Amino acid sequence: LLEGRFEKVYDRLMSSALVILLNQGIKTFIVSLFILLIVHQVVTRHLMDLAKSVDSYDLRQPGPPLSLNRPEQQIPDELDRVVEAIQSMRQSLENAYGDLQSANRDMEAEIGQRRETEQKLNDLVEQLTITNSELQRFAYIASHDLQEPIRGIVLFAQKLENDYRGRLDSNADESLGHIVGNAKHMYELINDLLTFSRLGRSTTFDRVRLDETCRSALAGLGPAIMQAKAKVTIGPMPEVNANPVLMAELLENLIDNAIKFAKPGISPEVTVSSDLVDDEWVISVADNGIGIEPSSQDVFEVFRRHHTQQAYPGTGVGLAICKRIVQLHHGRIWYRSKPGEGSTFFFTLGSQAKSATSGL
Repeated sequence: LLEGRFEKVYDRLMSSALVILLNQGIKTFIVSLFILLIVHQVVTRHLMDLAKSVDSYDLRQPGPPLSLNRPEQQIPDELDRVVEAIQSMRQSLENAYGDLQSANRDMEAEIGQRRETEQKLNDLVEQLTITNSELQRFAYIASHDLQEPIRGIVLFAQKLENDYRGRLDSNADESLGHIVGNAKHMYELINDLLTFSRLGRSTTFDRVRLDETCRSALAGLGPAIMQAKAKVTIGPMPEVNANPVLMAELLENLIDNAIKFAKPGISPEVTVSSDLVDDEWVISVADNGIGIEPSSQDVFEVFRRHHTQQAYPGTGVGLAICKRIVQLHHGRIWYRSKPGEGSTFFFTLGSQAKSATSGL
């Protein structure tokens, strides 16, 4: 009997517990659903709007300012701060994109101007190349065609001088001397101009031993060296990639100038040396001559002379030829000088040699 009563009590307790549990579960579900609806209405849907706005944002078409579909808050909350931050970021991006577009437009305009300038420059270079070629051909033809008449004038003037010297008065003898001298000078000018106009035509390069080139130059200058009682010292010289004929002419011209522009009463002393600097050979020709005035900055121009023909004979083309030869070898030429203390001319040549050969 007692056990039956306990079972009834247990059954009632279990029924009550199930009712209470079911009731609390329903309440909890309803409350959770209500909270979920509130969070969605207040937060989640706005976050979804923000995500869609950021995802669909296009810098090329920014669209209207970002705003949330909700009543205006008297006190800004977290969502307002997020919207403000995104709007600030959008504004910064739009400003940067605008600056970039402006820079691109400026760059495109500059590129267009540069292309136009480059085209004009190419056209000008082409015109200059044609003009330079025509001038070189004109100089060559003019020099070549003038050689024969000038040679004839020299020969006939010398014949007159030889046949009639002493048979006329002193003024006539002096005039004949001037005619012969000026005709010879004109002939030298034409020869030098012809040499200058020929430079650069079919120039070939080979390995050249500059010590041998210096010997060749000294052999060509033998009479001038003996007449001036000059002392020429050749230091160690390298082997370089160059045109042998042009190298001989370059060194001969520089040594000849060093001998020619000597101080009166003092025997010329000329030193030719070489030095390897930054993977290129620097060749120098130094003398103890009269030097060059600081105002004489155009010594490498054609027909540029700073002394009279009577004081120092010459055509004024020698250094221009030297400069052109060095340019053909992609080098540089310059000088250092003090008036009354001599001059040193330098020129550079690319080097493939490891060491210099013995000097003379």
